[in-house]
Amino acid sequence: KYFGKEGKVPLVILHGLMGSSRNWTTVGQELSSIFDVFVPDMRNHGNSPHAESMNYNVLIEDVVGFIKDRGLTSIVLM
Repeated sequence: KYFGKEGKVPLVILHGLMGSSRNWTTVGQELSSIFDVFVPDMRNHGNSPHAESMNYNVLIEDVVGFIKDRGLTSIVLM
């Protein structure tokens, strides 16, 4: 999910183990008054691609790829 406010500091919110991005909709909308809010679905959750591999290393790679794909250079990570 994206609650865009371009020009503001990017905030990337990572949901919990059993969650999805939709769990953060209300909070993301509220925080968009301060931040440019991104709430991606993590691997094998919500609307994200599903893959056999599921470990911390691939999750980290996914997050780094998400950040790079959007050209974000300085973020707040939650």
